[in-house]
Amino acid sequence: MSSNETLTVPQQERLPKAWAGLFLIIGIICGLLTYLTVEHIDDVALSFSLSQALLLGPLLFVLSARPGKVLAASVFAVTSVLCLALLSATSIYRFGIDLSANAGLLFLLAGQAIIFAYILLPFFQTWLDDGDLSFSYEGLFVHSWNNGLLALVGLGFMWLFWLILFLFALLFESVGIDALITLLNEPMFDVSAKAGATALGIFIARDYERIVASLRAILFALLSILNPVFLVLAVGFLAALSFGGFEKLASVVSASATILSLITIGIILSNAVLRDGSEALAAGQPLRMATVVMLPALLFFSGFAAYAISLRIVDYGLTPERVWIAVGTGILAVYAIAYVTSLLFRDRWMAVCRRANVFIALAVAAIALIMQTPFADPFVLSARSQYERLITGAVDAESFDYGFMKFELGAPGREALERIREDSGIAERDVVISKLDLLAKSNEEGFGEDSPKLGPWGVKSPR
Repeated sequence: MSSNETLTVPQQERLPKAWAGLFLIIGIICGLLTYLTVEHIDDVALSFSLSQALLLGPLLFVLSARPGKVLAASVFAVTSVLCLALLSATSIYRFGIDLSANAGLLFLLAGQAIIFAYILLPFFQTWLDDGDLSFSYEGLFVHSWNNGLLALVGLGFMWLFWLILFLFALLFESVGIDALITLLNEPMFDVSAKAGATALGIFIARDYERIVASLRAILFALLSILNPVFLVLAVGFLAALSFGGFEKLASVVSASATILSLITIGIILSNAVLRDGSEALAAGQPLRMATVVMLPALLFFSGFAAYAISLRIVDYGLTPERVWIAVGTGILAVYAIAYVTSLLFRDRWMAVCRRANVFIALAVAAIALIMQTPFADPFVLSARSQYERLITGAVDAESFDYGFMKFELGAPGREALERIREDSGIAERDVVISKLDLLAKSNEEGFGEDSPKLGPWGVKSPR
């Protein structure tokens, strides 16, 4: 597609100007309640889950509410955040209230909630547009990109607003008036004002739909420029790797997270060029062909990432970090396989891509929820994996990392250690008991030769 953006959704009624005040009040109230929740609720699980609901719920509402659809938007926002809050709270309770050794869990729970909400919101918005469950791909595509841009505009407005307040506060302070700087340093005002400004910024952005469409077109143009650059570098890397064979491939084993990030960027760039596939101008053909060529490269990258993380898991077992990387690799590999397979359909390949995008997106949303349940909790899975490694003799009792189990896996890790104390399998029981007794007296992390190393999300893991 050219810069003449043709992607459209059914024309929506302009938001009433009075809604600017409504959005502002919603933001301020929810910011205030979030502050009070954090300050006055000591239970970490309850405090975090309520705060998440109070911030994410209003965001879903201000992005989706429209005249005549306020009740539907309210029900959607409340239902979504209550479900996410319940899962977050139970995840934290399952890990254990003491998060001092792994506060990154909260970041990951918030990330999973945002992923789920970001995927689900366009489906709800498209349903509001069409009035049925057909979920047109054009509507899903536009809403997906627009929601991200609207949120960025809202955040940009908030930071600009805050910068103006801060600079004037410094100016007033220089003449002996410190009331404004004192107000800005008050956490209650800080959170409430920022939440209100963000909601107001989203209203302003929604009120100017053409501006958002222009921003989307500019973003697509910028991403399209990066597409050939990505392709050249990807092909160059694959060529360099092919000359070294498995000897050079071994160096990739520790770079699975890096490859995962590149695959994600590649898929975003591909979608920015292919878009909804409704237009195929001659001027865009070279770029489209470059994108088609890049799809097999992404498949190879997915294979490397899968090989890398599988080696780590086979050699050292599961850790939360490896669970998340493995899941991410699997999802991105499915994307790459679907895109490459679609090429076999020739003239219908774009239609296959569109269908794959919808089903994979729904699968990702489901996975984001399932990973917060006991069935796929990364900490539970990791504790079980490390436990099996010890009792089956995959790792000797002397070098097994007992500290990782206790300090990094929370309650699931400590429960596994209790099971090991009762029955260590084929591991040397005297060594196991000695290590556990030493661990019980220590508050330090890391036991044995497999000392924990910091992962990309702050999760320490053996090797």
